[in-house]
Amino acid sequence: MRTTVLRDPAYRLLLTGSVVAGLGSWLLLVAVPVYVYQLTGSATATGLAVAVEATPGLLIGPWAGVLLDRVRLTRALWLAQLACAAAVSLLLLVDDASDVWLIYLAVFGENVAATVQRPAVRALVPAVVGTGQRELAAANSLDSLAGSLLRLGAPPLGALLLAGPGIGAVLAIDIAGYLLSALLFAVLGRRTASPA
Repeated sequence: MRTTVLRDPAYRLLLTGSVVAGLGSWLLLVAVPVYVYQLTGSATATGLAVAVEATPGLLIGPWAGVLLDRVRLTRALWLAQLACAAAVSLLLLVDDASDVWLIYLAVFGENVAATVQRPAVRALVPAVVGTGQRELAAANSLDSLAGSLLRLGAPPLGALLLAGPGIGAVLAIDIAGYLLSALLFAVLGRRTASPA
C-alpha cells in the first residue's frame, strides 16, 4: 500500500477528521447500553438502546448517498459533526433511570447525523486525491484500515472509560472529538471543492 497520499494536506485533513469522528461514534457503541443497564437494571431498556443505535443506519443509510449528492459534502460533514456533538450533549442531562428517554433521543440523533459521514467521506476522496488509480486505491485502503482499527479498538475503550472515570469522560472525549472533526472538515471545505 502506497502512503504517498499522506503527503497531501487535504487528504490528511479528511482522514484525520474521519478518524476523530469515527472514534466518537464507536466509543458509545458499548458504553451507552452498559450505562443504560447501570441506570435501569433492565435488559429490555438496554436492548432498546442497542436497537436505537442501529436504527438510523438501517433507515437512513441506504438513502444517505442520494441525499448527499444534492449538497456540498464538506458542509454536510461539518454540520453532521456539530449535530453529533449537540446530540451527545443531551446525555449530560441524564441523572437517573427516569431520564432514559433522553439517552434514546441522544443516541438516535447522534446516529442519524453520523450516518452521513461514511458516504460523504467516500465521495470526497476522489476530489481530494484525484482519480489516479494508485492514489485512489491507497487512500481507500488507508480509510478502510483506519475504520477497521476504530471498530476494533474504540468500543472496548468506551467500556473501559465507563468503568474507570465514568460516563462523563466518555462524553467529554466524544463531544470534543466531534467538535474537532467539525473544525477539520470546515478547514477541508476551504481547501477543496466538492465533486460535481
